[in-house]
Amino acid sequence: MIWRSFILALVMSFALAQPGSAEIKALVVGIDDYAHKQALRGSVNDARDLVAVLGAVPETEVTILTNGEATRAAFERAWETILASATAGDTVLLSFSGHGIRVPQREGAMTTPDGFEKGFLLHGYHEQLASEEILRDEHLYDLFESADRKGVEVVFVADACHAGAAVRGTDPRAPKLPFKFQRFETETVISAPPPSAPAARPPIAGLTVFSATVEQMAVHEVLVDGQYRGALTYAVARGLEGAARDESGVVTAASLRQYVAPLVRLLSQNRQVPQSTIPEPQRVILSVDTTHIPAQASAELSVAVIGDPVEWPDGVAMAEPGAPADLIWDAAAGQLLGQSGDVLASDMQAGQLQNAINAARVLAWLRQAMMRQPVPVAARVTPSEQFLLEGQHIQFEVDLEERRYVTVINLNARGIVQFVWPLTALGDPVRWTSHRPFTLSAPVTAPFGADNLITITSHKPLEALHAQLTELHGHPDPLALYEAISRAGTEIRIGINSVFTCKSLRSNGQCDSMQPSP
Repeated sequence: MIWRSFILALVMSFALAQPGSAEIKALVVGIDDYAHKQALRGSVNDARDLVAVLGAVPETEVTILTNGEATRAAFERAWETILASATAGDTVLLSFSGHGIRVPQREGAMTTPDGFEKGFLLHGYHEQLASEEILRDEHLYDLFESADRKGVEVVFVADACHAGAAVRGTDPRAPKLPFKFQRFETETVISAPPPSAPAARPPIAGLTVFSATVEQMAVHEVLVDGQYRGALTYAVARGLEGAARDESGVVTAASLRQYVAPLVRLLSQNRQVPQSTIPEPQRVILSVDTTHIPAQASAELSVAVIGDPVEWPDGVAMAEPGAPADLIWDAAAGQLLGQSGDVLASDMQAGQLQNAINAARVLAWLRQAMMRQPVPVAARVTPSEQFLLEGQHIQFEVDLEERRYVTVINLNARGIVQFVWPLTALGDPVRWTSHRPFTLSAPVTAPFGADNLITITSHKPLEALHAQLTELHGHPDPLALYEAISRAGTEIRIGINSVFTCKSLRSNGQCDSMQPSP
């Protein structure tokens, strides 16, 4: 718990239009079924989603390669065809969802500045039998450079990772979510690049890159609306639908980054730190026409039960054994777990599940509202990816532009509502007047588990909301919280930041509330 003393009407979705006379050409790759490597479950979903979004753009050429179609020869043919038809000013969007690789190069094979071979595995890759079935970073650089020489801009969405280290430990009771990374045995490796290593190649002016996380972290698939997905591709698709538009109605590289980063963090439960390289922030990727309103996704939750089954409230589906689930209930342990293996709440009774389920549903509804905003609230929690321990202080910052009125609420996994800011008793200002980011510090206290900081910014004070939050403070009533936020109006902006707290850590870095790994 984070402690201080003392579906919204945002239906904004869009049809797409191409920017001016320039054309958009896309090559979308998604691989679940690897011939020799661990299978994934969401990469083809990623590819099909992005193709559906781009297919709404008039006169846009989209090529999709999935599973066995995704060979090195097919990729190179598709790229050559796209680049041959592209002219100066056009945009090529390349999206890859699948396994990444990062291994030390063997002695005498130094071709990269840092001594590591990095890239993205195609369907048939095998270290000995088909080592060419890979999109190596150095090869992609050559392709992107050739496009840049022609005046063609490239947007690369890389939904994979180059590391196998998870940010937080995972409870063994949760299903093992596939990591988008493959480890390989190497015979002779080097610990550092020798003096003869090639120099780093210069940045490409016309290349914009969105990657799933920092190089040292792993990426796993997430469950979104009952489907396994890559968080980055899902966020990019929603942004290109129009949710990432700026005030002029276009999706720029900067507005897409502002939209994607908080959504990826939310979907991955802060296990990913999305990265981007944007040489020209105001570069237009898409223009947006707001005349089309697609159907809103369902917020129904799926729950897996360990032990005796229980009767669940409406809006919750029981997951079949081995099937993906949003939540996991361990009756004997009295614990509620998330899909990624985090312990959300401990020492719970079955009678408390109603509020916990309602809290998860409210967060899903607020997430949908957040995804349909032009730009979500840019809030940061430090530290964010690791477990936060009892007594540790978190630093919470929010970047504010026009909306200077800030409201902060904590909804923990038990469904308890906490009114965090502004508290009249503590003399908190309702309007943030400083030009610096809004900043808040708070200690971690029991009960431990998942806390969800909901930030609301607005153009005017939300007096009615604050009065309702004062009444709800300390009570387990997430549905009343949702109703209160729904009545706050349509001009508000929402951000959600999830953090995970523990009393202490075991020697292996696991939270003390987790079951020890076998």
